Amino acid sequence: LVTGESRCTGARAQEMLNSEPALRRKFRLMVTKPICHSDEIVVMDWLRENTSPDDVVLASLTVGQYVPAISGNTAFLAHWAQTVEFYDKEERVARFFDEATSDEARRDTVCAFGVDYVFYGAAERALGDYDLGSSPWLTEAFSSSQVQLFRVDSQTACQGG
Repeated sequence: LVTGESRCTGARAQEMLNSEPALRRKFRLMVTKPICHSDEIVVMDWLRENTSPDDVVLASLTVGQYVPAISGNTAFLAHWAQTVEFYDKEERVARFFDEATSDEARRDTVCAFGVDYVFYGAAERALGDYDLGSSPWLTEAFSSSQVQLFRVDSQTACQGG
């Protein structure tokens, strides 16, 4: 809560809003949900501890925006202004998780951009029903109760296997 030159946060801001109806009407107190689910953070922590910052992680835009900050890895798709070829990559991610997409198209994406890991949580499942475990070039590297992380076997993927 900012009023003129003074700034209040937390309990003091809530106290001010509760005690002064005019302020309560003038200012809207925003309450937000957590950005990342705890299971997503667990997987990103594993990435930070077990992979190189140069490793590329393919995930939905929702998750990808937090990959560099939490895991230290390179995100395939993240903030629009900081992702080269953002719109192409956004479409590739949507197609990657769509079960109607050919395996060849998925392999083209991981090989063309050097993807090392594929993140598979709620945001990615919302993009499609592709069963990542059925792919011979993806191996589960780590999982939590709601998120799976797959390692790309680039040798198999990029040689047509």
